[in-house]
Amino acid sequence: MTYPDGDDFPNHTAISRNKLYNANALGAGITDESFKTIILNSLPHTWDPITILLHRDMPSTGAISRLDMWWLRIRNHSTSPPRSVTALQINSSVRKDRKQLICANPNCNRWGHTIGMCYWLGGEKEGQYPSGFGKRGGTDINTHQARNHRTCCRREK
Repeated sequence: MTYPDGDDFPNHTAISRNKLYNANALGAGITDESFKTIILNSLPHTWDPITILLHRDMPSTGAISRLDMWWLRIRNHSTSPPRSVTALQINSSVRKDRKQLICANPNCNRWGHTIGMCYWLGGEKEGQYPSGFGKRGGTDINTHQARNHRTCCRREK
């Protein structure tokens, strides 16, 4: 009896325990250690990272308990939709939430965008200003660049 990947593992162990009980009732004399080995050998190679750890001294109930946890982890991972995880990024898809965004670029520190959309020195879009960028009231681009250039050059000396 083998366990196919993606099948119901608790059902597999229940059937295996039933077969163990019936075999021992007929006089097979299968020990707990042998039963644990039978369960571990019935699993596919994709389960090797967990089965390797379970061959040590532990009863079959402990091994099956750990295998159940592994199965739940695999099952939950495979049924959940894939997510793209980006650390420390705020969801900026809603325009009204832009006021909550603060640029992490030390040369900018302005509200309304992240460093990925920053046009100032050190931002991911450094120097790629959109048309009319400097005309929107606030800091003049040339003044800001000159100030950052002086700061940058002082640090190098």
